Amino acid sequence: MVTGRVYGISPLQGLFRLPSTAWQALPMLLQVLFLMAAVVLQFVATFWFLSKGGVDVYFPDDVKTRFSDVEANRFEVLTVSHALETHRTVSGEDVMAIIEGERGPLIDGRPYHQAEFMALAEEYHQRAVAAHEGHSKVELPLPVWATDGQALRLEPAIEKSKAED
Repeated sequence: MVTGRVYGISPLQGLFRLPSTAWQALPMLLQVLFLMAAVVLQFVATFWFLSKGGVDVYFPDDVKTRFSDVEANRFEVLTVSHALETHRTVSGEDVMAIIEGERGPLIDGRPYHQAEFMALAEEYHQRAVAAHEGHSKVELPLPVWATDGQALRLEPAIEKSKAED
């Protein structure tokens, strides 16, 4: 408002004219110091924000405490993981269909809610964990869906080496 009265313009125009008026009023030395301080402040702020990211290190004993939400949703994690391993690409609508046990655009989520699936998925997961810890291959092949008429059931996948014999 004051800038507007001094120059005889509206308060809004005075607000926009204030920075240039203040800049012109400073001596050259203060302008240079102000610009240098602004540059230094930008570097300090940049590195301060970059330092906030940090690195998360998970030790073997931390897995149970840090991933408790994964354990709480074990059924959903195993069903969606199976679908990703089987189909390689799964849309968001199909993920919801799998979790809710409904028919999706490309994947039918109803068979994932059969008791037989959970037993096979648990067994496969346990063997996959053991293979990971032992740095070896999973002994049991990934179960795949097989259709015979209207019924759906899980059958173990045929390994490539056995199928070629």
